[in-house]
Amino acid sequence: MADGGQTGGRRFAGRVTDFGLESAPGGDGVTRASGRYNLYEDDGTTTKASQSATTGIKYTETGSGHTLRIGPATGSFHRQVTHGEWTVKFLNARASKGISVNGEPLAADAHHWDGTTRTLTVELPRHNIDAPLTLAYH
Repeated sequence: MADGGQTGGRRFAGRVTDFGLESAPGGDGVTRASGRYNLYEDDGTTTKASQSATTGIKYTETGSGHTLRIGPATGSFHRQVTHGEWTVKFLNARASKGISVNGEPLAADAHHWDGTTRTLTVELPRHNIDAPLTLAYH
């Protein structure tokens, strides 16, 4: 995220299919912080902005609630994937009391809390890149 997030992807046959995102809430895990990031993608061979896509990512904290919104991809390029999977790591976080994706509870085996490193790792389900995805936890 802005001021502390990282993204990365695993390439398959020259195309990114899985995405990773790390978000660091307020430095002490208690302080509220929000951030935005735009993921930029292209086919790796062009410099034309018209042959690229961006995905807006927004993180917000309200009280004990945390929300990560991954927007739909805007734009397109040759060989762009239509579906993707995200792994999100919340650094310096607190254990979650509940996690949902698009308002539906996330399966218990799709997330992991590491109390030693204070990291909450969430595996989001495969989804269409043209649809927004909202992850919430408290």
